[in-house]
Amino acid sequence: MDESEETLRSEKRAEIVVYCMNEGCGSSREEVRELTDMGYKHVRHHAGGEQEWVKAVLPIEGKRPSDREIG
Repeated sequence: MDESEETLRSEKRAEIVVYCMNEGCGSSREEVRELTDMGYKHVRHHAGGEQEWVKAVLPIEGKRPSDREIG
């Protein structure tokens, strides 16, 4: 197995959380289905949307809350 195949396999095992801008948006649910169909194993939908996610100071794009600039 070459390095690119191993990288792809490890990415498919990554934990992914998908959310929309707000609770009323349904696009993120479709994105969860698409990622699952592509072979990603640990995909979850966060129903509260980005606003709730940021308010809870949860990590964004793999960054810990302490790494973000909070204005």
